[in-house]
Order: sequence, then structure tokens, then C-alpha cells
Amino acid sequence: MRDHSLDKATLEDTRRQNRILVLRIAYEQGEITRADIARQTGLTRATASAIVGQLEDEGFLRDMGTVESTGGKPPTLFEFVPSARGVIALDLSRQPFVGAIHDLRGDIIDRETASASGLTGAAALAEARRIAAVLAERAAMPIIGVGIGAPGIIDDGGCVRTSANLDWTNVALASTVGDATGLPVRVDNDTGFAALAEYASRDVVTGNLILIELAVGIGAGIVLNGAIHRGDASAAGEIGHLVADPGGGTCTCGNEGCLETVAGLPRVLAEAGAEVV
Repeated sequence: MRDHSLDKATLEDTRRQNRILVLRIAYEQGEITRADIARQTGLTRATASAIVGQLEDEGFLRDMGTVESTGGKPPTLFEFVPSARGVIALDLSRQPFVGAIHDLRGDIIDRETASASGLTGAAALAEARRIAAVLAERAAMPIIGVGIGAPGIIDDGGCVRTSANLDWTNVALASTVGDATGLPVRVDNDTGFAALAEYASRDVVTGNLILIELAVGIGAGIVLNGAIHRGDASAAGEIGHLVADPGGGTCTCGNEGCLETVAGLPRVLAEAGAEVV
């Protein structure tokens, strides 16, 4: 007996993908007509028109009036609306923590900074929760969700398994911030997010990318086939805690001579006679 629920799921997936495709083209071009969308996506004019209508109703597209016709009825021009939705982003990779509301083009709409530097443990978790909640409360646009970049080893569920810099072990960061805001939350390694952002911003997209970040900590963000690669234990890219100098100083992780103690920003600035700002 045929399982019609599978047909329905497949149809819903197709509709979702078509919608994403139309929205992406509108995002990239800024202004576009229904006919241009149909031509560039390969969708029928009826399907393209229906999706454009849905996106207009939801505020993602704005009717800009008609443009000169090359024959037939003048086409309507639609403009992508960056302020239709917002995203809250938190950066916990450096102190003090900072959070911001971004529109759909990444422009900062609002910002909130932690009340103190050097936060670790429960105090760091409480401050991350507060920043997200404050921004969610102040948002003047519908918020899609919260994205958090944090140092350390983070699993697929948004739990920080270990973060030496924040003194966290098995901290359920995603669920904690989700409870505070009522929004979907995605947590990942800060360098992984940076690598994904770099990958998405490139005009010529290749399959893979590695980004090395040299800051207070040292890490590598790895993108394979358009997705962040975490490795079997979600620790891929944690190169800062590879031992580079067996006789070196004590790292925040407790080991001796990790790469961060040799080439991390505090060590580099100390060697130069400067201070970490």
C-alpha cells in the first residue's frame, strides 16, 4: 500500500526549496520582476508568481510599481526588504561579550554589550542569557532566531562540552538562551561560524574552505561541501590546544605549551611589550 505521507513530505520539501530559491534570487538582486524570477529559477510563471505573492504578504518583498514594458503588460518590480525579519547574534569569543540585532543583509540594527569583562562559569552563562533576552525584548522586527559563536567544543545540540576560556563543561547554552528568549537558538564554535560566513560571502564558491583565527585563542574553522565540519567529537579545528612547546607555559586548558601559549594574542602582545585591549 502506498504511503501518501511520503508524497506529501516530498511536495512540502519541493515547495520549501522553491521558496528559498526565489528568496535567494531576490536577496542577491535587490529588485526583480516575476518574469525574471521564473526565467532564472526555471519555475513556471504561475509557481513563481504564487511564491512572490506569499513573500510579499509576509513582508519579504515590496511592490515597487510597474516598469517599462518591452511588449505586453508592464511588469511589476519587487524589492527585497531587509527589515522584514531580524536575527540576534552573540559573540562570546572575546571579552566583553557583545550581542546585536542584524537585518537580513547583516546590517546592525541594535547592540548590547556585557556589563563586565573576564566573565567565566555561571556568570558568563547568565550574561549571555541576559544579552539575548534584552535584544529580543527591544527588537522592533520579527526575530527569526539567535546565533551564538562561542569558543570551545560544541555539539550539534548547542551544548558546550568544554570551553577552557569560559571555564564551561557541559553547559546547555542553546536551551538556556532559548528559554530566555522563546526563540530558536543555534550555537557553534566561533571560528566555525566565521569560516561559514567567509564561505557564504565569496563570489566564487568552492566546495571547501579553512579559516585560521589568531586571537586570544587559536582555532580553525573548516567548511566541507558548504557545511561546518566538526569531526567525530566536534573538536575538528581545535588546533590551539595542540602542544607546540612541551616546556612552555601553562594553558587555560591545564596542559603545558599549547599553541595558544606560544602564538595566542596575549603572548604576542606580551612579547611586543603591549597589553590586550
